Amino acid sequence: MTEINLIMSSLPTAYTAKVVIPLPADDELVPANREKLALANDLNVARMLAGTDDMFDSTIGIVRAVFQAKDIDVKVRELIILRSAKLLNCPYEWQANVVLAKNAGCSPAEIDAMGSDGGVTGIDPIYILVMNATDELTTTGTLTDQTLQALLDRYGAASS
Repeated sequence: MTEINLIMSSLPTAYTAKVVIPLPADDELVPANREKLALANDLNVARMLAGTDDMFDSTIGIVRAVFQAKDIDVKVRELIILRSAKLLNCPYEWQANVVLAKNAGCSPAEIDAMGSDGGVTGIDPIYILVMNATDELTTTGTLTDQTLQALLDRYGAASS
């Protein structure tokens, strides 16, 4: 398989902080949170939040909504996560989701495009449309009329 050819300056920058939140061991978690953690594939970020007790249910709900949503193409999901990680400079999410994106069938060119400075180009036009929406929502909190209309034309209006 061809290696991903990202320009290093395009990747999220590495963390410079040295303080970390220790991950709780299984015996430090309430039994219900251990079970929920298993459903979240024991991701480090989920394990960290499992120690928060009352916040964990909401957090794991978000994780499930993102990773187990029906009718969402797994490649599109992974590309959105990678693009968001690039735009928000989130190295953990970038590193973890490059692996998940490869497992979901994303090509090196598609992954490479998510790390671009400026708009995403050079890949399937459907992915470019979704990345335009990702860029707009991430950087401005809204969609332009042009992008919204293109999404409606492509996907329709979901009502459920």
